[in-house]
Amino acid sequence: MYKENSIIPLIEQWEKFKEANAGSSVEDFARWVLNKKPDAPIKRSGALFMEDPLIEEAQLQGDYPAIPHGSGLAAHIVIRLYKAIRFYFKPILQNHGFKSLEDFLFLATLGWRNNISKKSLCRMNMTEIPTGIDIIKRLLQQEWVIENENPADKREKLLILSDKGRHKLFEVFSQPKAIEDVMADMPHEDRITFMRMIDRLNNYHTKVYHQKLGA
Repeated sequence: MYKENSIIPLIEQWEKFKEANAGSSVEDFARWVLNKKPDAPIKRSGALFMEDPLIEEAQLQGDYPAIPHGSGLAAHIVIRLYKAIRFYFKPILQNHGFKSLEDFLFLATLGWRNNISKKSLCRMNMTEIPTGIDIIKRLLQQEWVIENENPADKREKLLILSDKGRHKLFEVFSQPKAIEDVMADMPHEDRITFMRMIDRLNNYHTKVYHQKLGA
């Protein structure tokens, strides 16, 4: 019975390897052959998923768990970046009397959008109403925010930034060098691209958030 010579396919692959200029050593050839393997389930950290270049790259960095798809990995990275931002801001905000990053964001929102209801302020910061009300109470206690009656609806209070609150924001914003640059060492062109990409994502998810809340 005829038996195919197993060396012929190997020679054919070697010729293709040389044509691709993928290297010159046996080690280069081995890597090239492995990289040409079709997608197949592989096991990583107890999870089974298909080959994904994005996930493979992340796995090489050693900071990410085995996540089955790129969207999940993106969410994981965004959460990690948010935690890093909280870490960078924490000492400065504590020095200025803020309990949390969310407290600062609520006050900063009133810095450019005055005379809004408590519910609107919570929605603008994508914060659940009970949590947002607690934040607003702290800002009122610090006298950084003032409540006024809504002339159109006396049952509702409108929030405005007080002079004390405006001064507090100025104190924080006047210390930019004390806060780690979120975009690290990105060159200018990459910064512009990055800002456009995350702004697009922010606009999309903000719209979805308000649609789901029926706002």
